[in-house]
Amino acid sequence: MIALLLGLGFAAQLHGWHLLRAARSSRADAAAPTTLDRRIVGTRDAFDRITQAEHTRSALLGRTLAMVVFDVDHLARINEDHGFTAGDAVITLVQHEIVDGMRRIDTVVPLGGGSWAALLPDCDAEQLTARIEVHRNQIQRRVAMQLGARGSVTASIVTVSAGVVHCSTGAQALEDLFQAADQAVLAAQLQGGNRTSAWGDATRDLVRRSVGRRRVQRDAQLATVLSLAEALDLRDADTSSHSHMVGHYAELMAQGLGMPPAHVERVRIAGLLHDIGKIGVPDSVLRKPAKLDDDEWAQMQRHPEIGARLLASVDAEDIRSWVLAHHERPDGRGYPFGLHDAEIPIEAKILSVADAYEAMTADRVYRSAPGPEIARSELDKWRGAQFDSTVVDAFLEVLDAIDAARASTVVELTPPGDPTNGSTELEEAA
Repeated sequence: MIALLLGLGFAAQLHGWHLLRAARSSRADAAAPTTLDRRIVGTRDAFDRITQAEHTRSALLGRTLAMVVFDVDHLARINEDHGFTAGDAVITLVQHEIVDGMRRIDTVVPLGGGSWAALLPDCDAEQLTARIEVHRNQIQRRVAMQLGARGSVTASIVTVSAGVVHCSTGAQALEDLFQAADQAVLAAQLQGGNRTSAWGDATRDLVRRSVGRRRVQRDAQLATVLSLAEALDLRDADTSSHSHMVGHYAELMAQGLGMPPAHVERVRIAGLLHDIGKIGVPDSVLRKPAKLDDDEWAQMQRHPEIGARLLASVDAEDIRSWVLAHHERPDGRGYPFGLHDAEIPIEAKILSVADAYEAMTADRVYRSAPGPEIARSELDKWRGAQFDSTVVDAFLEVLDAIDAARASTVVELTPPGDPTNGSTELEEAA
């Protein structure tokens, strides 16, 4: 009997380690090209695979598993007061210090917008919150020293909050674990930031009391900016439908890529707001029918950054980052920063395809639209260079499905032997 129990225990441990090794073996491919440290991965997908493996292992062996979310407080204010270059420098410094304070068995993933998630297996649950608080203070001290030496950002304004949650036996679902850590850091920021908050009943109640108020404020801010975007459409393209169509196409692609409904809606809103920065571009440039000269092109290329600044005042850091990068290209020839493939958010790649397709299928006062067939061929031609191949594939599949549905509708509406009526129905269906 003892031999049997020992055998089962060994088999469980072996299975857990096998899953963990399989997940960690994908780190080299998933990490960003400049990332060499084993404690950080470049994508949420890689992080999720490692988390799943650790979660299974902790359940099999009865070990503790913890999740921590770090967030730079008031990043939008730093960007607004000191510029996005300074904000990016803060993010880079904070990320380095977060990773530097982790153990080799821990894993960190950037979430974007000055946030990171960290997975901590086999940790001391009783000392976890105190340990993270020490680490958080260390991050701030070291970042302050480096910023003080540079003189670009007032060191004292950079603070970090942390949210901590742990499960002792792998009993909590993974998504529940992540959401709990995310809400714990929100609770820390609701209390003024610059602190560590552990998930529990008090944290849950605080977040619940604030969520309604925050949602009303966020929705009011977005409504104002969306109205501005619609007015800009009329100024830019003589039509109020451009941003709505980009939002619609972006929504279809997000659905085709399997994103959850709430995230699909955020992508759609980003499509509505993608060109909001053109409010800072003169009419003479926006509506010029001829090719832009170098100075005019430089003015046009500033619109993603202008849009990001406008959105910095809205509680929509995710949308802001996608709008900022929606003219970046996988081949590194985009703007404003010349990012390469892995550095560009998938949501920004979606906006790029949606924007290009809408521009090629809608008439303007200074030219007629090339049309859907040419638009499709251009997306296919420039896949991997201007456009992401996976996004293009998803969009073309969606368009094919729409075309098939329309053809089916026409067939059903057309009486047999009446081709004239059939062409009329086709025009109406289109």
